[in-house]
Amino acid sequence: MTHDSLSCTFGDMQYYDHVTTDEPKGWPRCSQVEMQGEYLACVLDWERRYDLADNRAQRHIRFLNLETDQDLVGFVRAWGPLWLAGSKEERQGAFPRSQYWAFQAKLTAEVKLVQSFNSGGKATLQTALLEYIAADDGWNAVLLSLSTFTASTLGSIFAGSMDLKPEDWIPEADILRLRESVAWCFGTFHLAFTLNAASPRGKPHLAWKPRIKTLADAIQWESWNTFTGARPLTICEECRTAFQPESAHPRKFCSYRCAHRTAMRKWRKDNAVGQPKRKRGKHAKTKEA
Repeated sequence: MTHDSLSCTFGDMQYYDHVTTDEPKGWPRCSQVEMQGEYLACVLDWERRYDLADNRAQRHIRFLNLETDQDLVGFVRAWGPLWLAGSKEERQGAFPRSQYWAFQAKLTAEVKLVQSFNSGGKATLQTALLEYIAADDGWNAVLLSLSTFTASTLGSIFAGSMDLKPEDWIPEADILRLRESVAWCFGTFHLAFTLNAASPRGKPHLAWKPRIKTLADAIQWESWNTFTGARPLTICEECRTAFQPESAHPRKFCSYRCAHRTAMRKWRKDNAVGQPKRKRGKHAKTKEA
């Protein structure tokens, strides 16, 4: 298995941007994918396996930007199902499409929650927290329909009462409580890790490695791994496209076009008929009579 070399040092320990997978034989792509009712049925191609640790294709961004069932079919055909079911000898990849979309919605909400925590004001935090609670409830509902999973409602946990809905208390919460609630959500983001030790050239070395079991794990880790980096994964405020900025300079929009569209909409709102005109600067030129 090959490993990438991005790292940052914490004392004598280093954290590396690579993974350990529990599927040493690789993850299968698909030779055929089609919608069968509510299910996404796959014919797995075990001859076209690949290493889940190879994240150069930015699968997380591709997955987050899927819009239609046809887009989803193309993604699964290229990279395989997010999960595998069945015995180890006879793996299958048929899962409800609702499970794919619920997973995407939850992952998108996670990215927006981190984005709002890093740079958002009160209104942005409120919106991101409401969307995350809704996405988490949707994901839990899908899991509940497939197994004996017991769902929990984050909104009730934060409010301290089962009678209060998120839309009731979040608009009234101050920014400190909002940040505390968002920080609590981050504590639910988890993957299993191992601590590996080696002595290359006689020098002790320790490294954390996430244990990736499925394509869903790999996509989630690829998204989370950008959060503390210089170019964190971002959701465009205009078109909601997921993108990774080309530089460390924070960006709200994926393109000039989206930024311009937002600016023009704001300008039209500020200059609408019947709205008070904005004051001109004291050095602004005036027309001659």
